[in-house]
Amino acid sequence: MRRGRDVALTILMEQGRFLHYPGVTLLLFGAGSYLNPYGQMAAPEQVFREAYPAGHHVEILPGAHGQYFTPGNAEVLAATILRHLDRHRSAPALPPTCHEARFARRDVG
Repeated sequence: MRRGRDVALTILMEQGRFLHYPGVTLLLFGAGSYLNPYGQMAAPEQVFREAYPAGHHVEILPGAHGQYFTPGNAEVLAATILRHLDRHRSAPALPPTCHEARFARRDVG
């Protein structure tokens, strides 16, 4: 961004600190991860809206921290990332208030 390049989507996996970032962001967390904010915070969406004003999406992947590249989980991770990349290739920029939380399933494909 500092070099004037367009960043369509930034993907943050297992992010523990939610620092301000001006671009559209995809946040990935494991359902059983100790870093999953939905198990630690009363209202993580408010934190996300403040940190990522251009818009964000949250995906909850199967497994716990460190299990995302194991058989079964790696396919879900790849499908999730591809789905979001396709969305950003074919759609205009998200409005600043756009956000959603989704739970990825093993049968995504």
